[in-house]
Amino acid sequence: MDPFELVDLGRTGLKVTKLGLGGAPLGTPPPTLSDEEAVETIRRALSLGVRYVDTAAYGEGRSELRFGEALADVLRESYVISTKVGVVLKGEGGHEVDFNSIDLRNLPKLESGFDFTRDAILRAVESSLRRLRLDRVDMLFLHVVPEMHYQTAVDQGFPALAELRDQGVVKAIGAGLTPLHLLLRFVREADFDCFLLPNRYTLTAQTAIGEFLPLCQERNISIIIGAPYNNGRMLGQIADHVDLPDQSPDELAYIGRYRTICDRYGVPIKAAALQFVMAHPAVVSVIPGPVSLAEMTDNIRMMQRSIPPELWTDMVAEGLILSGCPLPA
Repeated sequence: MDPFELVDLGRTGLKVTKLGLGGAPLGTPPPTLSDEEAVETIRRALSLGVRYVDTAAYGEGRSELRFGEALADVLRESYVISTKVGVVLKGEGGHEVDFNSIDLRNLPKLESGFDFTRDAILRAVESSLRRLRLDRVDMLFLHVVPEMHYQTAVDQGFPALAELRDQGVVKAIGAGLTPLHLLLRFVREADFDCFLLPNRYTLTAQTAIGEFLPLCQERNISIIIGAPYNNGRMLGQIADHVDLPDQSPDELAYIGRYRTICDRYGVPIKAAALQFVMAHPAVVSVIPGPVSLAEMTDNIRMMQRSIPPELWTDMVAEGLILSGCPLPA
């Protein structure tokens, strides 16, 4: 599979590469991930052919600041970038922060909270653009959207994004969250172009195939898959930036069944994970989040890895892939 193949994102006019770059782990602070390695990872991904990058106020704004530094000398028309709104960063004690005077070397301790009101959305866009050193982004997502904030998000957050889309400030708007019941409500109650979907359509967790993905396909809503390795759980790891409980023996055994079939054909489970999700016609890109330059280049190799069709046949036969899930060619 060609990771650098460009795919249309609905009717927006945007084209994204099948493999994108997720920015959550790239907000991990030093010493786990240095600013220099994060910036080099972003630059290297673009130089190799990745044309879609996603970020947000991860790491108290560090991810966007790193992207801003990495993209400073990159031709703006050569990539598509998305970021997210709804998470508000403030200084300790809740005071406003001037991001015009903040960079990676003097990033203060910040606090985050949710605010999906219209004014907060517009302020968040301005703050993100300052951190990114850009005058525009291509896509904006409502970020996370806890259930208690859903009504505000659909009543105020969505219209604010739609207004920016109508003005040509952004070309695509969407939401990035996990609960399928809220995503289904967004599909029915708002006019989004795309969704960022983590942990609900992966090789080992295919629940979105039931109602959500068919509905998105019917309405020409594009899907970007986040966390294709289930936040590292598929690999026997849990990313440092994700607060999840330890894996249970049952979960480890279940994932082990996929790994057994992959080992039978000499295919890394990472390769199967990335290529499986891209087989669905509603999915336009998958954006694993590397925490190093080596992980980023490995993701490219995994997309390019040849996978025999018998691997998918065996997974279907053992009930590991649900009926209705398209299989890679």
